[in-house]
Amino acid sequence: QLPVAEIERTFNKIEHHLLLSECNVLNKAMNLTTYESMGDVSMINREIDIYKSLNAQELLECARSIFKPEHSASLAYIV
Repeated sequence: QLPVAEIERTFNKIEHHLLLSECNVLNKAMNLTTYESMGDVSMINREIDIYKSLNAQELLECARSIFKPEHSASLAYIV
């Protein structure tokens, strides 16, 4: 179970990152291009709300479906 404080902290970091990325003209252009290629350029204005609409259970279910042992890779370093 994810603590509520941890989820809020993560969402705050995401929001901070998104807002800072909009300060730079090049980043703003790249974000607009990304959303345009996804088919909905207006989504750039709703991105933070989309993140905030998620709840802990949805995050856990998504993480469990992605982070599975069969999806991992091992890397051996030869020194």
